[in-house]
Amino acid sequence: MDNILDDNVTGSGLDISSVSRRHLLETAKWGKFMSIVGFVMIGLMILLSIGMATFLGASLSELGGMGGAMGGAGIGAMYLVIAVIYIFPILYLYRFATGMKDALDRNDQHAMEASLGNLKSCFKFIGIFTMVMVIIYVLIFVLAIVGGAAATMF
Repeated sequence: MDNILDDNVTGSGLDISSVSRRHLLETAKWGKFMSIVGFVMIGLMILLSIGMATFLGASLSELGGMGGAMGGAGIGAMYLVIAVIYIFPILYLYRFATGMKDALDRNDQHAMEASLGNLKSCFKFIGIFTMVMVIIYVLIFVLAIVGGAAATMF
């Protein structure tokens, strides 16, 4: 049985056709574009988190005392956490895009492997994050049902 993960197999290397090369190059270009947009969005989210913590907190504190300021800070902190989480897949995508372009320009197998490793890491991060979010949503749903049932009993 062939082991497709064996690095020592000789004579059965993967050849990249000109069509595959064009697809990889175009994917790298779109990946770079999307990562740059992602970095800009991260910057805007950080600015928004600072603005939320400062301005929303100040306006809410005028209405409701210290609790409003804490609410604004909480919303700002939430945006900051989202921005920090968003950095990782965007960074992996950027590394994939720049590495793939370099690998194709220099015809460098090791650079291509590193680039594809970054793409794998990007999808792995997004997949794990998606699973975590689905679990959180299910827990919230279950807690809402239990809370609603408990509220109707009392």
